[in-house]
Amino acid sequence: MWTEATKNAVAAVRRPSSRFAAGWRRLWRDEQGATALEFSLVVIPFVAITLAIFETSVLLFNQGVVQGAVSMAARQIRTGQLQAPPGTGPAQQASVLSAFQTQVCNDLYGGFQLTCANLQFDVRSFASFGAVSLPAPTFDAQGNLINSQFNTGGSGQIVTVRVIYLWTTITPGLSALIGPSAGLSNTVTYTVVLRNEPF
Repeated sequence: MWTEATKNAVAAVRRPSSRFAAGWRRLWRDEQGATALEFSLVVIPFVAITLAIFETSVLLFNQGVVQGAVSMAARQIRTGQLQAPPGTGPAQQASVLSAFQTQVCNDLYGGFQLTCANLQFDVRSFASFGAVSLPAPTFDAQGNLINSQFNTGGSGQIVTVRVIYLWTTITPGLSALIGPSAGLSNTVTYTVVLRNEPF
């Protein structure tokens, strides 16, 4: 038979565990702060998706700006105003390339993070549209294009004008969707294919 003192001692031993269990039950049923907890679970993906949308929008806007500038400058190649056909000397090619770069850069108004220093050019000529073959861009350790040329072709030839821009992304994972990388930047290429007019 249990004495009154024994019953009190057993109740004292059981009381802390029952208080602990009751506390957990109250905490489990308590819905205060549920919104803050749910927000903390959703905020990181939400911010990442918002940044990705913003950065993709800027990239597409820049693509339109560069494509327009390249199209305007390529028209001068097409009409024979800027010519560096095969066989011309390095000095004349450098002069025509400089004039072409200046024309492109003058039309780069409104682009975000666009600088002429980041634009690299590759102009090639072909005998026909079927002969067009463009190698993948190759870069050195500093991110400079090493397999480029500047050949505006002759009268009636097919000319491809590529402008390659190195874009550094800030959104995690977005760089995998843009294209092959060159160091910490991603390669964004703008291409115009045209046939030179008879000149």
